[in-house]
Amino acid sequence: MAGVLLPVANFLQALTNTGAVLNAGKLYVYTAGTTTPVTVYKEKANSTPWSSPIVLDSAGRLTSPVWGTAGTSYKFTLNTSADVLVRTQDNISAADLAAEIDFGGSLNTY
Repeated sequence: MAGVLLPVANFLQALTNTGAVLNAGKLYVYTAGTTTPVTVYKEKANSTPWSSPIVLDSAGRLTSPVWGTAGTSYKFTLNTSADVLVRTQDNISAADLAAEIDFGGSLNTY
């Protein structure tokens, strides 16, 4: 089953509350309103799952988009590499997108 793109942009940079780059930050993904971990994926085919937690790179970025399941709402918890909470965002719905337009104006189909 094809996945839906979650609104977690892999081109944005995560920062701590003091503005430092969130090097090796951790993104936990749960079913909305709970602390029950849920599987999310690296591509639309939903065949390659992300690890849990998703570990950001040294620049505080995701290395791939985050894809989920249609009709599911999610809760995201962003922590430092030492698991100190930075932010929680709950009740995030997946965007049912088949394509994305990048800043250069070209169309990228997933």
